[in-house]
Amino acid sequence: MKINHKPSRGSQQERLLIGLLHGDLIDPIKSINEYNVLIPSARVAELRRMGWPIRSIEVPHPSAKFIGSNLTGYVLDQHFRRWYGDPDNLGKHPALYPGQDGRGKFEGWKQEDFERGALSR
Repeated sequence: MKINHKPSRGSQQERLLIGLLHGDLIDPIKSINEYNVLIPSARVAELRRMGWPIRSIEVPHPSAKFIGSNLTGYVLDQHFRRWYGDPDNLGKHPALYPGQDGRGKFEGWKQEDFERGALSR
């Protein structure tokens, strides 16, 4: 059985995926305020099951009331976004990314191999 890697048009998964593909770091607060998605962890889990290599990272809580507390944020690594954005690869299933197989595609890479946010390298 072939799993479709494209979320339904207008769905919460599609809204999150578009943000991630544009290099956005999405935490639960941003998810609600900018993407109208109440439970981003569930939507990210669904996107992962579709094959998207979404990374979970800890980000500091933005409120001064919760100093020292973290939120879980979600990103797509720059390397993947560059590969997927190439016209030759656009629309291909994410599993065709030439990294390692499985959720640990980026295991063993160094911190400097990753970039959070806009494509600036």
